[in-house]
Amino acid sequence: MMKVCWLTCVAAPYTIRLFDEIAASVDLYVVMDDKKEENRNNEWRIGDSHSFTFYRIGNDYHKKIREMAEICDVLIDGMYLSTYGFDAVSAFKKKGKKVVMAADGGIARNRGFVINNIMSFFMKRHDFFLSSSEITDRYFLYYKVDPSKIHHYRFTSLTKDDLNKNRKMYEERIELRRELNMDEKYVMISVGQPIPRKGFDILVRAYKESTLADQIDLYIVGGKAESEVERYVNENGLSNVHFIDLLPSKQLAKYYGASDLFILCTREDIWGLVIEEAMSYGLPVITSDECVAGLHFNQIDENIVICHYDDVSAYAGKIRDFYENRNDREKIASSVLSSVEPYSIENSSKDIIHVLSLL
Repeated sequence: MMKVCWLTCVAAPYTIRLFDEIAASVDLYVVMDDKKEENRNNEWRIGDSHSFTFYRIGNDYHKKIREMAEICDVLIDGMYLSTYGFDAVSAFKKKGKKVVMAADGGIARNRGFVINNIMSFFMKRHDFFLSSSEITDRYFLYYKVDPSKIHHYRFTSLTKDDLNKNRKMYEERIELRRELNMDEKYVMISVGQPIPRKGFDILVRAYKESTLADQIDLYIVGGKAESEVERYVNENGLSNVHFIDLLPSKQLAKYYGASDLFILCTREDIWGLVIEEAMSYGLPVITSDECVAGLHFNQIDENIVICHYDDVSAYAGKIRDFYENRNDREKIASSVLSSVEPYSIENSSKDIIHVLSLL
């Protein structure tokens, strides 16, 4: 059985589920920077039960990665722009082993001559590249990666079971609204950490400009509101904006299931897993041109709408469009659910195993 070392900095529940799935086909060793992050709930901690061998990055990292280079056939590098990734690639290359760069997403942009060339150097040390989308391909190509070495995989946080459960919750939205003490208004939801990058300040301005604040309830889920956002809401009397704390996944699912529209006015998301999550509940999506998942699924489904990231008027217009066409909700849900259905952790694992078989 092939022995694979995967270097990663994320201890997310979906990552662990993916590793468990992959470990059914290969002998998987995971070297992980498992540090606690703010604004993450306890689900974002690795547990004790898993089917792969796990090491936390510590003071013995250099020794451990050399051991991995001795016993493993291939490295999957998820920390390619860090000293950990550089050292791991060097150790595996020294042993004549293959190295694969894994990117959840990426947006090609000019970072200046020096940074561009450094990133190109780091990337081109890899033999193969795991890409989540055509948009991510452009990111690789911008830094001079050989296109023949790029292979796609379906990046997601959802298992097939999740997709099935979430689909059913769409049919239960009336009951869910009662449970969450929502009224009969149209419901719009946004989910994310309360940080400037997520663009909640842009969202509340667009919500006001839509002139539908009396007809639409807006739920912003993810933690205590930023002071600027909260001040804007209060000063403009936006009483139908509701800030919801960080929620465990089962409770968050109810808010998704009870909603009519998802919106994320992000200033930058190299992927944006909440896009797929929202789609899995049958929600149409409005997001920005700085969200790679949004751009990717916009190519698949016209009900994923893209606006320039800070164009308040464009967001407001799209909010009005979906509200005015709310009678098409069933048709939209069917389309969105069909579009996201292939994006399961099980299929992601199959994609990655296929790439490994090419080495």
